[in-house]
Amino acid sequence: MAKPIVITARIDEQLSADLDRLAAMRDRSRAWLIEKAVADYTREQLEFDDSIAAAEAEFERGEYLTHEEFMAELKSEFAKRQAA
Repeated sequence: MAKPIVITARIDEQLSADLDRLAAMRDRSRAWLIEKAVADYTREQLEFDDSIAAAEAEFERGEYLTHEEFMAELKSEFAKRQAA
């Protein structure tokens, strides 16, 4: 396990009270909740940024559909499902 690093953040009284309440409900510490929240947020943001970068690379390679092409595919798939 990596060595923990202490960080400091200012939060308002209501958020602090909410954290205390949630920590008690989950039988966890505030530090555990904060670490989990920061980890989840960081992972989600990195995944989002990675997906944007991948989409931009696909676009640069010409791997995309025009609106008209997409709508034609969508209508074709819809027609297939209606026929089934």
